[in-house]
Amino acid sequence: MMVDRPLPIHQLFVKGIDMSDIDPQSQQSVMAAPLPTPATLKHRKNLFYQLLRFAAINVKMIRVIGSSHH
Repeated sequence: MMVDRPLPIHQLFVKGIDMSDIDPQSQQSVMAAPLPTPATLKHRKNLFYQLLRFAAINVKMIRVIGSSHH
């Protein structure tokens, strides 16, 4: 699949575009990006872990908002 102009990096994997369809600078950027570890992938898929992270960020926000309203 040939493209008239280079695509933004965020569209590459959504459309399943081959790496040869993007400009060389973006290719280097994509190839240099670190891959997630197996533990990271497991956490991203674990709903219980996501719920804990969601609760933690909400507690932090409540604490910051509460400390600014005296």
